[in-house]
Amino acid sequence: MIRLYSPLVTIGGGRILLPNDTPVRSKSERSRKARIAAKLNGDFTPLTFLAALIHDRNILTSAHLFQLSQMEKTFFAQCIKDLVADSAKYDLIEFGKNQTFIAVQAFTALAGIVQGMLQAFHAEHPELSGLDAEKLHGAQEALHTEETLSVSDFKELVGIMAEKGIVAKVSAQGKTTYRSADFKHTPDDKFTSLVGRVKAAIEAAGFTLVTQSELEAKLAVTGADVKRAAAYLREQEDLRMTDGGFYFSRSMREKLLAVLRGMKEDITVASLRDSIGVSRKYALPMLDFFDSQGLTKRVGDKRLVLQAEQSADSKGQ
Repeated sequence: MIRLYSPLVTIGGGRILLPNDTPVRSKSERSRKARIAAKLNGDFTPLTFLAALIHDRNILTSAHLFQLSQMEKTFFAQCIKDLVADSAKYDLIEFGKNQTFIAVQAFTALAGIVQGMLQAFHAEHPELSGLDAEKLHGAQEALHTEETLSVSDFKELVGIMAEKGIVAKVSAQGKTTYRSADFKHTPDDKFTSLVGRVKAAIEAAGFTLVTQSELEAKLAVTGADVKRAAAYLREQEDLRMTDGGFYFSRSMREKLLAVLRGMKEDITVASLRDSIGVSRKYALPMLDFFDSQGLTKRVGDKRLVLQAEQSADSKGQ
């Protein structure tokens, strides 16, 4: 209540709808807060109050929501259960290991930002399928919120976007990536020809592995073109890169694995070098790559070929 004490006059009164409110930064934000407050004023219950706090902050964890609500702990816990059970009624989405809530309006805005990032990526890299959650994680910075989502929580949120058909989820090189729902992953003939030339040159080199600069000179193409083709081949699980920047194709991986399994002597850098007729410059990176893939195990100066292979696709470089 607001009163004047001399003389004693009641000027007016009201209810604090959004305690601990954040400063208004723009006209549109002021209008948004006014709509939240007006809606809450017309229907003020514990659940509408909690929903209003979430809509005001865009994203809130239940722990942060508890602090803002100033409710008794047991009563708050019951309200949260009710809110989750009827989240659609309050235009909320619940997600994440920390039980986080996002307002549907904020979710729609975030989805638009993600779509914009994907469309820009597709325009620059039409040969690739999309971006993973780690690269999309920065999208939340454009959304006004006090919460910073972890990559795992953000990944779950993008997964919800995929479930709703806003983005498409695909698997590439053992990783989950996302692309615009209307994006058609169809490289043009010119790029397909380039990929074929790059792949053929890598295969022709055999165990004498080649680098990007060597492919540029051999094929008379730019470094950017080689990078694009190599990125496409990696995404198609046809190519990896070893230490030293050497390209290592999937077929050469299979051939080398067969060589290692057939070797009668101890597998060392020297014995592999002699078996396949290349220098240490190439033998060592290939063995190190196999170690990193779980295909071989280093014991001193020797390597053991593992029987239970881990998928190279799940640990690719």
